[in-house]
Amino acid sequence: MPLVSGIDFTSRPSRRKPQWASAWRVSSSRVELVELVPLPTWSDYAAWLARPFDLIGIDHPFGLPREMQGEWGVPETWEGMRDWVTSFEPAAWREFVSAWRAGQPPGRKFRYRATDHEAGSQSPLNTVNPPVGMMLRAGLPYLDRTRMVEVYPSLTARAAGVRPYKGLDPSPRQGLLASLNDHRGRELVIPPAMAEVATQDTEGDALDAVIAGLTAAWAVDEPRFGLPERYDDWEGAIVDPLLSAKRSTSSAELTK
Repeated sequence: MPLVSGIDFTSRPSRRKPQWASAWRVSSSRVELVELVPLPTWSDYAAWLARPFDLIGIDHPFGLPREMQGEWGVPETWEGMRDWVTSFEPAAWREFVSAWRAGQPPGRKFRYRATDHEAGSQSPLNTVNPPVGMMLRAGLPYLDRTRMVEVYPSLTARAAGVRPYKGLDPSPRQGLLASLNDHRGRELVIPPAMAEVATQDTEGDALDAVIAGLTAAWAVDEPRFGLPERYDDWEGAIVDPLLSAKRSTSSAELTK
């Protein structure tokens, strides 16, 4: 019975704003949330990743836009890119990216991966509000791409038509949680105590971890863990059942 996880990631975990992680048991008929916990330190995060999960879905970019290879002289391999980015200390990385953006013309200050265009996600060159570029820098050293995939919980919220769900009012989070389902039609089990944790977190991060784990529960049974047949390995690609359906439709259209 596969055990999967979903993680809502932050580049600066703390007790006030931790990483959030969910764990799910997956069977042919049932998908059950068994843990939903905060991870306030990097040691907590590393220990969680070391657990024997079959697949972990993490909400941060796994790569840079391909054109930055030429712009910045980044190595051609994904491993080389990872080592190049992580050679910067976090503050130096923010300064480097910000200085580069400042020299770009309007409309070219942010570059996007192919998967960002698909999903409507933020550029990995954005280092503030939200600091996606800092999440890239912080998350790369921990990645094991044989058992970790990039996920994007905002796709689920957008598809559900839920208004912004971060804030004091729990009703948008309650509505989003109630709208969740397993994409294979299996029974979805979320214990009431964990549902309460997910809806009472005003940042919405605990709920994002729930969605990330539910995406991993779908992906663990997919070929290539839900990654498309063709994509730029250097950039990475977001795994999501909604994107998978969209990609299948696009491929079918191309073969007509």
